[in-house]
Amino acid sequence: MNAEALGVRVLAAELSQTDINAVAWRGQAPESMAALLGSAPASREAQLWSWSLASGEAYEALPDPQGWHEMVLVTEGQIRLDRDDARVDLVAGQHSLYSTAQRYSYRNTGTTTARFVRVVIRSRPPSDPVRKNADERYDLVPADARAQRAVSPPLPRGCAP
Repeated sequence: MNAEALGVRVLAAELSQTDINAVAWRGQAPESMAALLGSAPASREAQLWSWSLASGEAYEALPDPQGWHEMVLVTEGQIRLDRDDARVDLVAGQHSLYSTAQRYSYRNTGTTTARFVRVVIRSRPPSDPVRKNADERYDLVPADARAQRAVSPPLPRGCAP
């Protein structure tokens, strides 16, 4: 059964690196809802991170190669996100999306521990062709690479072997 048959309206969006902030679904109760906060292109890898920074603590990052993006959602406290292209102050409930092909840092500017969720996304490089396989799903990783990854998955970015 699809969403339309159930009488549920679902938001369909053309995905790109952007801030969307759109309600995509509402339930019967007012507090039941799903909001699409933003999107970034992804077809290779996505990592989900849980972070905490003590008051005054900072994390300085080096630029990633083109094609890497992050989505950050603050769940407690506040952080300052300094990037080459902008400075953004975020408090609990706020988020930011950006390319990490630039210098950036997180700094807890509050008096309590800040906690945030970080989603790291690696896009398909423009030179990497997209092929459809027999059942019409997009196949973005060659079969031999999928088999190798099943045996020895890559370490998350920034982790030493």
